[in-house]
Amino acid sequence: MLLASARRLRQRKRRLRQPISKTIGSFVDSEDGAAIQLKSDGTGQYVYADSGEPDTNDQPTWKKDGDHYTVTLQDSNVSSPLTATLDGNQLTLSGDSNWNTEHFKKTTKKLDLNKFLADQHKQNGDANNGQNQTADTQDSNNAANAGTAQGNDGSQDGNVKDFTDSMGGHHHVVMSGATDSDGHQMGVDQETDPDGSSHTFQYVDGMMPY
Repeated sequence: MLLASARRLRQRKRRLRQPISKTIGSFVDSEDGAAIQLKSDGTGQYVYADSGEPDTNDQPTWKKDGDHYTVTLQDSNVSSPLTATLDGNQLTLSGDSNWNTEHFKKTTKKLDLNKFLADQHKQNGDANNGQNQTADTQDSNNAANAGTAQGNDGSQDGNVKDFTDSMGGHHHVVMSGATDSDGHQMGVDQETDPDGSSHTFQYVDGMMPY
């Protein structure tokens, strides 16, 4: 017990030493169904609601270059960095001939990017709304389904824990689920940060991340 408590204390101290990344700008382009958030550590999140393909959910990096910003997406289909220019509350994101220039407007409201994508599909009346999810969201849903799957005897194995941690105000929905054919218990932790961004962590055999 003492060793476990000491280990948890060290983990908390390491977490406290980590710099806090804050969202310094949230911008939406409702006409094109895109949104981008920029964080203080030079990272961010870009999403695009696609009516025919899986939604884009990218984690770009950005830096200031003179009077503009250079934004680099992780998407392998976007081979060149993008150029972002800020004029008041208007952010323009442009690139080469393979990129359609997007015009964003800054929002002061808390921006939930997953909700933004869902709202875009709803407004557009997409027939496959709810199916055009990002790969991250699909993985999350698959893990969540495992957490409430029926056992061989028809019993429910789902176990959901919903809480907000006291360290950084992160909201967690932890679902420990059914046992797979190899005897491993699957589970998922869906974490939502105070700035509205979300992350999904999967685990096995009761190894809960928190």
